[in-house]
Amino acid sequence: VVALYLDSSNTWQRIDLACTAAGRCTGGGPLTGTTVDYVVEAVDSAGNVGINANKAAAANVAPSGSGHISISVTGAGLAGGWYGGAVTATLSSDDGASLSSSLDGAAYVDGATVSVSGEGLHTLDVRGSDGSSATFAVPIDTHAPGITIVSPVDGSYLLGGDVLNALYSCTDGAGSGLAQCAGPVPSGSPVDATAGNKTFTVNARDVAGHTATASVGYQVWPWTGFLAPVNNLPTINSVKAGSAVPVKFSLGGDRGNSFATFKSQVVACESGAPLDAIETTLTAGASSLTYDATTGQYTYVWKTDKAYAGQCRLFTIGFTNGDVRKAEFKFK
Repeated sequence: VVALYLDSSNTWQRIDLACTAAGRCTGGGPLTGTTVDYVVEAVDSAGNVGINANKAAAANVAPSGSGHISISVTGAGLAGGWYGGAVTATLSSDDGASLSSSLDGAAYVDGATVSVSGEGLHTLDVRGSDGSSATFAVPIDTHAPGITIVSPVDGSYLLGGDVLNALYSCTDGAGSGLAQCAGPVPSGSPVDATAGNKTFTVNARDVAGHTATASVGYQVWPWTGFLAPVNNLPTINSVKAGSAVPVKFSLGGDRGNSFATFKSQVVACESGAPLDAIETTLTAGASSLTYDATTGQYTYVWKTDKAYAGQCRLFTIGFTNGDVRKAEFKFK
């Protein structure tokens, strides 16, 4: 069950309600003013959907006693209008009437003491032997908010110069509602892409004061390439078919040899594009990738085929994170 409501702040708020097996769903959130417009959508396990919406503002006021019935609550502490755990509600009538109460729609039970527990906004209906009645709200929030970080992915990497947008969210279930959900940048904004090891931390706080923190780590590899003798686009590299081309680049350190795949494909030759000959070729029996710790550079020796003569081919480095780097060649 999801409830959307518009209060006097003119901002739509969302509450994800938690439901019991009996079908009672409760939740709460911050409220500005005393009136709300709302839309509530419920979906059952069979996929049936029900929607209720009020088109005009409805009064939203805290329940109050009547007929001289009052309540006192002891137990867990109160913060932001929500109790932090199970409480005991003690009812009294100043004219001595005997009392009975119904908690969350259950059958009425005689007695002046009621134990209330469980996450959510509980409703306590009270009636007296003298015909008096009252309704009280007992809000309980025992859990910290939940945090989901979709991007960046823990243990992932990106190449310097790339843009990766953060994607994260916080939820508070049937609790008091979120008061804060904040990361280093807003969700949907680019993360820090400067070179190095990074930690992305999101902090959440609900209205009742519970806090939560979640962190993921990622790396930014500084890409430098393509290095001589290969030229970057839009320049097209001219090379003799069948030769071995040293494709050089740097990732700011040794990243192993399994971070990418290397391939080429035939493309249409562009007329008028700048053309530059490959000054250095190698003799190699097969394509291979090596890392030079002295220069900090990778070299992929691309063994071309004599059948490439007359073709233009796009050489692609496809990184395991989805990044690609491309260079174009014309074979003679």
